[in-house]
Amino acid sequence: MARGIYSSWKIPVCYFLAHSAVKHAVLRNLIINVLQELFDIGMSPKVLICDQCSNNQSALKSLNVTENKPYFYVNENKIISLFDTPHLLKSVTNSLIGNTFKKNEKIISFNDFITTYDIDKKNKKSNALLKITEAHIHPNSFQKMSVKLAAQIFSHSMASALRTCISTAEIKSKTASDTADFINFMNNLFDCLNSRNVFSENPYNCALTNSGVVKQFLVNATNYFNDLFKINSKGKVNRPQCFSGFTQTINGVLSFFNDEKNNNNIQFLFTNRLNQDTLENLFSIFRQKGGYNKNPTARTIRTSFRSTCVFSLITSKGTNCEISQNIDDPALVQDVITPDKIINEGSESSSSSSSSPIKIISEKCDTKKINETITLEDCSVTYFSGYLAYKCITKFDYIESNNRQKEVEDDYALFDSDDTDADSDFCIENVATPTCPTCNTVKENSENSNDEL
Repeated sequence: MARGIYSSWKIPVCYFLAHSAVKHAVLRNLIINVLQELFDIGMSPKVLICDQCSNNQSALKSLNVTENKPYFYVNENKIISLFDTPHLLKSVTNSLIGNTFKKNEKIISFNDFITTYDIDKKNKKSNALLKITEAHIHPNSFQKMSVKLAAQIFSHSMASALRTCISTAEIKSKTASDTADFINFMNNLFDCLNSRNVFSENPYNCALTNSGVVKQFLVNATNYFNDLFKINSKGKVNRPQCFSGFTQTINGVLSFFNDEKNNNNIQFLFTNRLNQDTLENLFSIFRQKGGYNKNPTARTIRTSFRSTCVFSLITSKGTNCEISQNIDDPALVQDVITPDKIINEGSESSSSSSSSPIKIISEKCDTKKINETITLEDCSVTYFSGYLAYKCITKFDYIESNNRQKEVEDDYALFDSDDTDADSDFCIENVATPTCPTCNTVKENSENSNDEL
């Protein structure tokens, strides 16, 4: 599958049928041959993206791709090699379930997730973890493949709920604070590698620019996984492949952006385009066309591939990824290579505007005065009440200001109307009634009398 980086187009390129797993030597030759064919027809491949299965890793290793050197060459053409970010996020989640991570002296434990979920589940008035279910805490083999569940586990809501439980002394684990820091890091990392807009209320979800929060965060994250290890329930220490995969992907994204900026004067990059979502959507279309068929034949694949390439009339449903964007903003596409495009001002304004009044109020609170009996449920109710009050105040202030403006306009209209009536009455009341000078009688023709006046 080939897709555009700066515009929304995609096209299936080729497919290969295999009876079993493809050997890494064969896969390496296929990669080189397909890339060379794309170069021959006038295309310019820049990035190669795949998941982290053992055959793919072996093929990339044979191309001399490493964590710190995430690229290889095809006839002097540099190709950046990345791993699919959603797959990496799932791998980190599955590695942490039932185990612990150790980073220097810090311990990240999955038991802190379970404890926080159990505390929130017992609340009757309000819940802080609205999206977290048993499928997140105790997933089966099929649920472990869900990117949605993995992203919700490493979310800002989970980190905030865990920190709240620490503040209310409902969780007294020594690893809870380190776990909350890790959750927050993974949430920000996934946002940085999944941006699709130039500006966003979330500063970590903006496009990658030369100077900004996203690039600085990715630069600092390049060495984060180097000293991170996994400790299983039996005490065995190892380093999962997803840790090195994240390091290679971060280095590759930064290297690709720097090359594009220096060579093509690119000002920003949407990192959401550097994943396998389009390929996952294509597989979903093939499954829909074939019905319930676990083992499709070569003829079925050929006909499905041909009709999809020619017509593209089916949209994927129920996929394990986001729907591809087929329409771009023409102005946005043109601004990608505009050298005078200023990005920093929008990022700063977005980051400043993202802070809500509720957060400002909470920062002014004195933590020393917090009662020890306050629970996560109380904090959830208070947060919801504050959010509701903020919305009501914003809405009714707007309505009240409009009413005041309308009253002022009505007063002005009434004032103008009163002035007109007063002037007309003044004229009528002060004009002397015409009389005959001899008989002192009123003239019958009022119009003539007005003319005479």
